[in-house]
Amino acid sequence: MRYMGILRLFQLLISKMNFFAVKINLVYLLASITNGEKINIIDVTKECREPCDGKGTFEPTFRKDDKNMDLTLDTPVDLNNEDTFIMKVHQYNEDTDEWEYYTEQDGVICQYIEQFLSKAWDKAKINANPEIKETCGLLKGKYQWTNFELNDSDVIVPLNMQGIYLFDVTVYSGEDTVICFQLHIEINA
Repeated sequence: MRYMGILRLFQLLISKMNFFAVKINLVYLLASITNGEKINIIDVTKECREPCDGKGTFEPTFRKDDKNMDLTLDTPVDLNNEDTFIMKVHQYNEDTDEWEYYTEQDGVICQYIEQFLSKAWDKAKINANPEIKETCGLLKGKYQWTNFELNDSDVIVPLNMQGIYLFDVTVYSGEDTVICFQLHIEINA
């Protein structure tokens, strides 16, 4: 237990030193799902602030009371280590009652999975129906997760944000948009 506290303190110190040098990335997105004490997920939807015409479908059902999700992903193309994402983050300003642009991040999906989310990805692969065999990526087809939940042991990430945010994520295969989805969360320090 003491080891976990030291590890979290070390991660927090590193994150504070690198806060201005490192953009927000997909880790924050999945970390939002993992920490029930500091993160309050308000909603998970298939709609984004900027509409996208994805070739695939993403159907989330988030149950706030038990922090579980049912997800259905249907992708008409294989997703592999060359596919990318763009994540746009907006923060809610309580004073003006408006959403304000916060930051944007883009990158190769598999690099982020390998670097930060390997345990979460392993859990997602095992719990998918059908089970995912690929190291990183998905073969085209329909995948479902029922009562899927991530916890601190799956993703351990220091968060440097506080407030209410919208994370708009769009996934691309080459130039084609595959899916987009949005996380609406509240982060309390």
